[in-house]
Amino acid sequence: MMLYLTKNYTRRGIITNTVHPCVIETDLLRERYSNEEDKAKLVSQIPAGRLGRPEDVAGMVAYLASSWGDYICGQSILLDGGRTLGR
Repeated sequence: MMLYLTKNYTRRGIITNTVHPCVIETDLLRERYSNEEDKAKLVSQIPAGRLGRPEDVAGMVAYLASSWGDYICGQSILLDGGRTLGR
């Protein structure tokens, strides 16, 4: 899908990217990790040393939507504090 969107819409001025938020501290995450020990274990898997915040997601989206993100297209951006690299 990303390839199709990038190839067919970028030249029309529509830049397409995907943001994948992961381990973001939301009500759902707090519900799933209500036990502090489980939450601490999850945080220990994140090289950044903390859970993501909704502001982290908002910042990435704002950056991509700004003129600074004009040349970023067709990307899938994983916001996970480096957790994927640690596996």
